[in-house]
Amino acid sequence: MPASAVTVTANFETVTHVVETGHAPSLQAVYPNPTNDVVNLQFETASKHVITLTDLSGKVLLLQEVNDSMVRLDMSCYPAGVYLLIVVDGEQRSTTRVVKE
Repeated sequence: MPASAVTVTANFETVTHVVETGHAPSLQAVYPNPTNDVVNLQFETASKHVITLTDLSGKVLLLQEVNDSMVRLDMSCYPAGVYLLIVVDGEQRSTTRVVKE
């Protein structure tokens, strides 16, 4: 039997931050974005936050619990690309797209 060809066409929109609850996220800023090495995460308060960094395939690259209002995330060991930064604070969850150049 001959193999059949499939053509897939996709349209993508740029999304930089998604909040998955109706509450304001405790994550106030992620900068610089795009980055070459370090990303700063600024939170509203110094409380428990769980940070997950994944690639676009969903592979977890970093899982860390922090208790600070400012966190420096070193991304120098990762190749250039697009990553998802997921922050969970109690019932609040936010996802931010981070570009590593």
